Amino acid sequence: MPETTWAWAHPERWPWALGVFLLGLGLVWRAYGSAMFGRLKGAALCKVLLWALLALMVCDPLRVEEAARKKANELVMAVDGSIRMTLPSEVKGKTSGEAVKEALNFSQPWMAKLEEVFKLRLMEAGDRLRGVPDIAEVKFEGTGGELLRSVRALRSGGAARRSLGAVVLLTDGGAADAALAEELMKEKGAAVFPVQVRETPVSADLALEEVRVAQSPFEDAPVTLTVAVKALGWKGRSWTVVVLDEGGKVLASGTGKVAGEVESGTARLKLTGIKPGVSFLRVRLGDGAKKPEELAAERWAEGAGEVTVLNNERRLAVDRGMGPYRVLYVSGRPNWEYKFLRRALAGDAEIQLPALIRIAKREPKFEWRGRSGETSNPLFRGFGAQGEEEVQRYDKPVMIRLEARDAEELRDGFPKSAAELFGEYRAVVLDDVEAAFFSAEQQRLLERFVTERGGSVMMLGGQESFREGGYEHTPLGRMLPVYLDKVTEEVPLEDGRLNLTREGWLEPWLRLRASDADEEARLSQMPGFFAMNRAFSIKPGAALMATVTDEYQKSWPALVTQRFGSGG
Repeated sequence: MPETTWAWAHPERWPWALGVFLLGLGLVWRAYGSAMFGRLKGAALCKVLLWALLALMVCDPLRVEEAARKKANELVMAVDGSIRMTLPSEVKGKTSGEAVKEALNFSQPWMAKLEEVFKLRLMEAGDRLRGVPDIAEVKFEGTGGELLRSVRALRSGGAARRSLGAVVLLTDGGAADAALAEELMKEKGAAVFPVQVRETPVSADLALEEVRVAQSPFEDAPVTLTVAVKALGWKGRSWTVVVLDEGGKVLASGTGKVAGEVESGTARLKLTGIKPGVSFLRVRLGDGAKKPEELAAERWAEGAGEVTVLNNERRLAVDRGMGPYRVLYVSGRPNWEYKFLRRALAGDAEIQLPALIRIAKREPKFEWRGRSGETSNPLFRGFGAQGEEEVQRYDKPVMIRLEARDAEELRDGFPKSAAELFGEYRAVVLDDVEAAFFSAEQQRLLERFVTERGGSVMMLGGQESFREGGYEHTPLGRMLPVYLDKVTEEVPLEDGRLNLTREGWLEPWLRLRASDADEEARLSQMPGFFAMNRAFSIKPGAALMATVTDEYQKSWPALVTQRFGSGG
């Protein structure tokens, strides 16, 4: 029905209207005088009302009727696509899904009426949000774990188009619980109207809402599974989740306790010993009273005490890749860092650390007053062959290769072509080596190695690293996550203590202990740093993973990372 309201076309004329009314009132008083309160008061009142009406006409009153334009707004009928909709409902013995399909048929009169007024759309909110041309296309094969995210996506998309009027969410009552409704009410966006198809909610049910996989590219590193569990009608009981390999062997298990009627829980499981390549795993959820071996058995679902076990199991693929991974280590001088890196990786078959270490810098070439035509160092005269390739020249640095795969690898020093660098190495570590060590072509090659190949470059500190190494205004300097433009005359840092930042604590590759307490104890027992390259500020988008605190309790960036192109 149209909504009728009144408005003024010229509200700015109110002073003029008031003046007209006062003028009319004065004329009536002059004509009637005190008689307008006596026997002539009826006639005087009529004239006063006439002048009041004329005053209102000055502002031009309007009668406005507002009616919704047909097809101007969208109405989304979102159907819960979870497996729970296949359970029997109280609607004529049908399942919840069948009842929804019958109700949302476009041949229904009420659906036809809605289609006349709104731009009607049907969508399935299962494991992902998708539009369907007809309700018959809904499969009801999802887990229901993405329902809240799907509704959020609908509301944000409608806000962008400014045309979404409302969302009608049809569920079995298990997902449209109080927590979901409360979550949606706190957020801005189009109105959401949950419609429960079942007359009574599901009595008892466990469901795997989501399984997330986090892994590193190294085969020996554990795979972390984050399993989100939803429990309905499971108050006071516990649940157990197990991970099975292709042969049905239990790789890991976790448990949780349910305190309320509707509750969500999380289990984080670490899997070790998974073979290289692609493995297919099964995640299974069941009653906490059962042992993990019972849930791994063939008849694990017997006596489950749930309305369905179709949402209690997930299959997932884990790709462990194929190593080994090669990291090129380049150092400007022999140091302790390479010794300890090599010792730490000695037992790891997945990482190889070929190294190129300079043991003597390039020196100026002198003209020795020796025998005529002699170009080699005369100090070597009489010690074996004196060929140009066999006697060390003064105008070249002295380099040694360690852990090289064969006689050809790194024979000519740092790689000079993309085929040598891109095809062989996944990362490059630069340790205490100046920018002038690399030619302009090699610096651009390293930049392409990161931006195009997706490799990683890590620079360690030293007296010839960062600004002290002349990396400012170079391709390598542009890739660094810290600024190199500030100079300081402060005394060198002494007894610097390493601390992980909030971002650092969240990165498993920075932690050497399993628990937070053990990691904090390890950091407190570490000896202090006696020398460090100061970085005063990090670049936008960079992440500060660790800091060093000096003796004055001032913090300095110690480990900073950032994405650069396809790598970092």
